[in-house]
Amino acid sequence: MAEEEAVAAGAAEEEAVVAGRLAGFALLLVGLAAAGFLIAGLLERKLQASGFALGSILFVLPFLAGGLYILLRSSEEAKAEERVRREKEILTTIEARGKVKISDLCLDLHLDRSAVEALLRDLVGKGLFTGSINWQEGLLVSAEVKAFPESKCPHCGGELQIAGKGTIRCPYCGSEIYR
Repeated sequence: MAEEEAVAAGAAEEEAVVAGRLAGFALLLVGLAAAGFLIAGLLERKLQASGFALGSILFVLPFLAGGLYILLRSSEEAKAEERVRREKEILTTIEARGKVKISDLCLDLHLDRSAVEALLRDLVGKGLFTGSINWQEGLLVSAEVKAFPESKCPHCGGELQIAGKGTIRCPYCGSEIYR
């Protein structure tokens, strides 16, 4: 259910970006059409230079400036939304697995290591990621996993391993313990 909501939210964000771009292009088009109309009037000598200047200031410049602003702003918002989507994916992966290699995140996100490290530093700075990061080994461990007590399997006595959020797995008998 949460995955469906995430997909719906992503689709809504994409629609907003597309709507912003369309609005920007529409305003640019109106501004260019107004400029063309004013230029045609000037060339046909039906419009004086002062009328052309006034029309340009009142109609052409606001439409062109507004369209350009909306177009650039929608591009910036698209980049910001993509960054947030990637950060959410990192947090979800860490939460699900407990321990994650940075190289695995690079493969999952189709990014190079420096880009993933920048996203991780951003998450730490925002206080969204708590746990440990071993930059040299390239290993992330969530705070929940670090707080998880290591113990023996209640079924076979083997050493337990972290399997994900709230889950410990015995590698010997396959038992899973949920806490």
